Amino acid sequence: MGRYRSRFDAYIALLLDHPYGYSCQEAATILGVSRQTVAKYNALARSRLGYDLVQRQDGRYCIPDGHRRDVQCTFTLTTQEVHDLLAAARSLDQATDSVRSALAKIAASRGNVTQRDFAMEPAVYYESAVPVPPGVYDQVVQAILNRRTATLTYQPARGAAKTYEFDPYVVLARDGRLYLVGANHNSRRAGHDPIKRLRLDQVQAVRLSTTSFPTPHFDIQAYVAANFGVFATAGPPQQVAGYGGHARVLAPPELRDQVLRHAREILHTYEQDGIKGVDSPVVV
Repeated sequence: MGRYRSRFDAYIALLLDHPYGYSCQEAATILGVSRQTVAKYNALARSRLGYDLVQRQDGRYCIPDGHRRDVQCTFTLTTQEVHDLLAAARSLDQATDSVRSALAKIAASRGNVTQRDFAMEPAVYYESAVPVPPGVYDQVVQAILNRRTATLTYQPARGAAKTYEFDPYVVLARDGRLYLVGANHNSRRAGHDPIKRLRLDQVQAVRLSTTSFPTPHFDIQAYVAANFGVFATAGPPQQVAGYGGHARVLAPPELRDQVLRHAREILHTYEQDGIKGVDSPVVV
């Protein structure tokens, strides 16, 4: 069985190296197997790779254009590596089918990783991201990788749905949510700071345009530090507020009162924005 798996890998590697593909007989001759065996490889492609091979009019089989950049590799994972991979990957299993597909391929491999390894509860817990509408995560990732401007249909927590013309820079995972950070064309045209973050679970639809945007001069680490982090220059109330709902002041009572007052000021600001119709750069 191990030999069979290795031959399949060799067949796919052969097709990746030759865009026009091979007929079953040609591939069989190169690999030293029967024509029937190559036909079995073609039939197994979907279960092993997640997509079907394309049969050309001349009878040759080839890799679909959209998957020619896929990586075909053989590797070994230790039990600890499997554990850590599972723990991290499960935080995205509600956002994209690709994570489940990748883990299923590893679980179905002929290596020493067992089903028991995949069924175990990790010792490290990552909070799972809030579910994202089907297809949204994958479309957004493609837009980021290819630097394509996208039109987003966004449903905020309150009010009617909005449409944004958006240059997506990065998906940020934070506190159990995924955020899309990028440049909002609407804000840029209005003369405001174009950088906006949107909750990915509130993006209802994504339509990629044919327009590309240049590589942004954007530092995600600096952005997170400025918008989520605790500043060395901030006072104690702001430092506590930087932890969101994950921190509570027990003592002294003076600090507790300061944090409460700070939180009320923030709430008042957002309430005033709602009254004035101000489009805040942070959408929740």
